[in-house]
Amino acid sequence: MFNKPYASLKVEKSKRTALLKELRKLDREEITAGIHKAEGNKQVNDKGVRLIDIAVQNNYGNEWTMPRTVRFQKNGKWFVIKKDTHIKIPATRFVTRLIENQNERSMLFDYVKAMLHIQFSNANRFSEIKIKDTVKDIGVYMRDRIKSYIDDKIFEPNAPMTIEVKGFDQRLKEKGRLYNAIKYNSKKAKQSG
Repeated sequence: MFNKPYASLKVEKSKRTALLKELRKLDREEITAGIHKAEGNKQVNDKGVRLIDIAVQNNYGNEWTMPRTVRFQKNGKWFVIKKDTHIKIPATRFVTRLIENQNERSMLFDYVKAMLHIQFSNANRFSEIKIKDTVKDIGVYMRDRIKSYIDDKIFEPNAPMTIEVKGFDQRLKEKGRLYNAIKYNSKKAKQSG
């Protein structure tokens, strides 16, 4: 990730050991953001559909042909989807964009470097490093970037019928369950949010 030293520590030798110990906490640190197991396993309807099923289908997209005509009521209106109608849920990449998109990856790496730089600056000035704070800041950044993709609607809009059924045109926010389930986790620092 880093081509050259990003910052240098100019602290007295007696404090270097404590700083090195704190920095070693980053070794093999895993920070993840998205829909995690506990939230993802929650059922969203009486048919056994889980939140993770909805997240995966929206992130990667899905398409199928209706095997039979379906008639249903939503918000006081009746709707019909005829047999052999092609249904397509376009991919949003709301979770995976953070690592798949080169610009997003670069912004993430720049953010990580900036957070470490702040920690090194604090160590030079105040002789302390708080890696847990850095981990939290990175996790919050990742979580907020994922949510911003939904907020900014950077993907294909809903189909006209879907908009009519829902009563609005905001993908991934119908009831707020999926949006509010987007969190970050850190394994070693044992943080989430």
